Amino acid sequence: MTSSAEKSDQKLEFVSDQKVGPVLIIGGMHRSGTSFVASMLKEAGLHVGERLSPGEEGNTKGFFENTDFVHLHARILKHFGFNAWSLESFQTLPDEQLKQVHEAVKANAQPGPWGWKDPRTTLFLEFWLKVFPDAKFLFVYRAPWEVVDSLFRRGDQTFQDDPVLALKVWDHYNRLSLDFYNAHPERCLLAHVDAVTDDPAPLVSALNERFGLSLKVPHSTFDESMLVRDKKKSGRPALIRACFPETYKLWLALEEQADLKRKGVQQDAVSVTVPTETSPEFAEQVFSDWMEMRKAQLEVKRMNKTLEAVRKDLEQSNEHINWIEQSRVWKIRGKLNAIRELLSK
Repeated sequence: MTSSAEKSDQKLEFVSDQKVGPVLIIGGMHRSGTSFVASMLKEAGLHVGERLSPGEEGNTKGFFENTDFVHLHARILKHFGFNAWSLESFQTLPDEQLKQVHEAVKANAQPGPWGWKDPRTTLFLEFWLKVFPDAKFLFVYRAPWEVVDSLFRRGDQTFQDDPVLALKVWDHYNRLSLDFYNAHPERCLLAHVDAVTDDPAPLVSALNERFGLSLKVPHSTFDESMLVRDKKKSGRPALIRACFPETYKLWLALEEQADLKRKGVQQDAVSVTVPTETSPEFAEQVFSDWMEMRKAQLEVKRMNKTLEAVRKDLEQSNEHINWIEQSRVWKIRGKLNAIRELLSK
């Protein structure tokens, strides 16, 4: 879908009102490691904004999302009756929305390399290309089973109600990314998140060589606790391969076309035969069970936090009681000493 706006040649002339440096737009599916990539590029010299989203449980180091663009995209999606989990895309916007776009760009444009990271941007790629005809795009992707598991572990009500939607959204975001990448290969870079977390230097080098950004290699290292990987080789890849073959084909296409690949991708991508038959009822049941397991784990985690808080309150209460008891003892001793002094006179 495109937006309801009739115009297909929207241009934002205000972009030429100020000197704008090279623009790098970071897109990709939610929970795919774009936060780490944005933080790394910020350290490398890319201006990603002053007003960044704070961290929260599940991403304590912060999202490195420019709130001007996050709120802009959220308002546009709300205007059309959607949210971040929309399975739509937008090439043009109503004229009344362009003023907000103008304000966001004017507040953030820099004479040097700049850009922003917001997964929702992936739903507006063609629009932003019209805004910035010379913009460059970096797409970060991650295995669908790892993204789905991450969404389940976060406990969003949307996916509790419809677990399979998590995979559908992964499919939608990554299809938009790959289609745009294939349509505009000269202005795009595609990277598996593991290739960046293992060593950021190749990504920085690729951005500098292909787009002339003059970024420096950052010194920070990746915190492994911030990205849960499927290290135990669960059966989830086989589940998606068997029940959602088109999604698995998309995964293989990403692996094959990526400019920065994860280690071992060649062996994984070449030897797999994708089935042609699906089992939707079985898949829905497995996804529901998968979600319920993560939901139960989340509830246990919350209960443990509550229990810990109760324990701390109990310890403080016991300390207070002990203090009162000690205070009483000292008061009684004081009174006894005073009585002894009176009797001794």
